[in-house]
Amino acid sequence: MAEELARKRRTRGGHQSTATRIITSAIKVLATGDLSEIAKPVVKLNQQKASLQEKRTILLQLDMEILALVDEEEIETEIERADWLRKISSWL
Repeated sequence: MAEELARKRRTRGGHQSTATRIITSAIKVLATGDLSEIAKPVVKLNQQKASLQEKRTILLQLDMEILALVDEEEIETEIERADWLRKISSWL
């Protein structure tokens, strides 16, 4: 069980890192501020939005699986680790 928990935590960390890179890339696209050329970035932003929605689903599932595996004393810590997901949900 400890190995499965560790694997799920590493998997969640990888998905969180990917989501962070997508968000950073989207911010760069939006920061250009050139609305006359918005048609090009819109395609990229829509792709990034779809990727983030998929990541959100995966991360929520992993969070639930991790919570099912942790000891009761660790639940608060795991919820805090997963809390950043709420921060990116407003993007979607």
